[in-house]
Amino acid sequence: MRLQIKLLLCFALVSVALPLIAYISILNPRIRHAAQFVDESHQEILSEYRLLNHLQVIDRCLQEIEMEALRLRGETRPHQQTTKSQRTRPTAELYSTLVAFKEQYSTFRTVQANQWRSLSELERLNAPDESESQERALLAKIEEILPSLEKNIASYVDLTTKSPDAARDLLERVLNVQLREQVLPSIGTTIDATERRMDEETRKIESILDRAYKRAEAAFVGSLVVSCFLAFVISQSVAQPITKLRQAALAIGEGDFDARVHIQSRGELGDLAKAFNRMGVDLQKHVTERLQAQGMLDQTNQKLSSSLQELHARSSESAVIGEMANMLQSCVSLEEASKVIVLALQRGLPNTSGALYLFSASRNLVEEIAAWGDAPPKEKVFPPGDCWALRRGNPYAVLNAQIGMPCVHLSREPVVPYLCIPLSAQGDTLGVLHLRTDQEHAVLLEKAADGTSGRVQQLGVMFAEQAALALANLKLRDTLKHQSIRDPLTGLFNRRYMEEALEGELGRSSRKNRPLSIFMLDLDHFKKFNDTFGHEAGDIMLREFAYNVQKRMRGEDIICRYGGEEFVVILVEAGLEVAENRAVQLLEATRHLNVLQRGKSIGGITLSIGIAAFPEHGSSVDALLRAADRALYRAKEKGRDRFVAADSADEVPRSATASSNNA
Repeated sequence: MRLQIKLLLCFALVSVALPLIAYISILNPRIRHAAQFVDESHQEILSEYRLLNHLQVIDRCLQEIEMEALRLRGETRPHQQTTKSQRTRPTAELYSTLVAFKEQYSTFRTVQANQWRSLSELERLNAPDESESQERALLAKIEEILPSLEKNIASYVDLTTKSPDAARDLLERVLNVQLREQVLPSIGTTIDATERRMDEETRKIESILDRAYKRAEAAFVGSLVVSCFLAFVISQSVAQPITKLRQAALAIGEGDFDARVHIQSRGELGDLAKAFNRMGVDLQKHVTERLQAQGMLDQTNQKLSSSLQELHARSSESAVIGEMANMLQSCVSLEEASKVIVLALQRGLPNTSGALYLFSASRNLVEEIAAWGDAPPKEKVFPPGDCWALRRGNPYAVLNAQIGMPCVHLSREPVVPYLCIPLSAQGDTLGVLHLRTDQEHAVLLEKAADGTSGRVQQLGVMFAEQAALALANLKLRDTLKHQSIRDPLTGLFNRRYMEEALEGELGRSSRKNRPLSIFMLDLDHFKKFNDTFGHEAGDIMLREFAYNVQKRMRGEDIICRYGGEEFVVILVEAGLEVAENRAVQLLEATRHLNVLQRGKSIGGITLSIGIAAFPEHGSSVDALLRAADRALYRAKEKGRDRFVAADSADEVPRSATASSNNA
């Protein structure tokens, strides 16, 4: 039998039983009116209680507004704004409760009218009883007082701000009378009457329902028999196949996609079973494809996460390198630059040790200028040929001593995984950066899977490039500074530096009240010497003379080439007498100076000196230089090979030859 015919039979049987039960119980007019009356009575009492509750809330809000108004009068101006904001809440609650009261009043009118109609239908009443009269009187009183109550509440709220005394008077004389003496007692009385009436009518209804229940029992027994028969039929033809379908669906839901339904029926349930089995096959296929796609998605997500982590790491490394580059631009010495580089390497390359080496001035040695880490290299100085990175001009790494060829400068210590990177900038190799780690962190220096340099090697090269560029700039800066203040032939300070230094020393001597003297030196007959032996011999003579003067002067004295064969010596904190003694020594040393050119002696030379002292001969740079120059001119006139001190204010110039001073 097809499922459609079974369902038709079931509906036919049910259609006979249901009208009978509805006629006996639900459709019985008295039972229906009784149920409606009970429901409406409950609504009526609930509505009355809500009206009572709303009025009580309104009364409480009025009292809170009055208290806030009194508090506002007693507080200072800074706290009045806070009190006003606190009063906003009871005011808003008052108006919202008043609106709710009006809505509930309208609902109460509707419920009261419906309840009276239901009671009239049930008891065949034509005239209202006591409770109904009280309810109608309550409605009339609320309808009469409500407009006045709304107006008085609005006036009270307004007066609490403008005139608290008037507001309090309105509350006591009008609002409290309307709420507490007129409406609230009426609602309480009405609630009591309604509850009494509901109790009486409920007892009547219970007797009516008792008779209806007895009639319904007989109908229920007949319906139960029919229902048992229908349940047996449906269980055999419908419930069992549906149970099988449910079990198969639960199995698929738990992940068993091989679950299938075996139903032999040729009707709709059989077709449903076949469709379910096809769905299981398709679902199994789709789930397999989805798992494969999920696996690919997980792999892609993992790659993206790795890329993101690498991007964050590179961003952090770039920030360290950028900060190092900015700091290096502000460094003024090699010591400062080396500290900045070491700090950056410690931050950017953790778990590593190392050292920074630079070529010596002679470029025959590489010297350590900075080191860091727990195990820096022991070798402080080594020849450039001992490092494979300097030989090859490229980074050189050794991860295992048995496989790689270690550098010679590491021969005196156990070989650990290390990396040497040449410091090259502006076409010149300045030194080498040495990085090392222990066997536990050897993976840091390994190459990538594709054979390219590992991340640490790349980062080390970036650090080395920035460090080399900064060191080259410092070297260039020192060279330019040296060239700007030094004479290229003799290595002495030039005239511009002499003027600045003399200005500073004069100021210092003036502040400390200490003497200062200067020499104006000139080589005698130097033009003739140049014409006789040539300019090359003249340059050699100037260099040897400059070296001779440097040996005879103190470390704090400033020796400058003034121009040509003229020199200026600033004797710091030396008076005229000390200067004269030093001049005698310098004349004697110059007289015995023997200069060689290509292994042959080109003779000696003599010297003329003009001396000026501070403050005797002037207090400014120009005055002292002019005084010393005039003294030098007089020394030339006196026959050269001597010193002459500048004139004092009223003194005869003093001069002496070297021999007379020695005597």
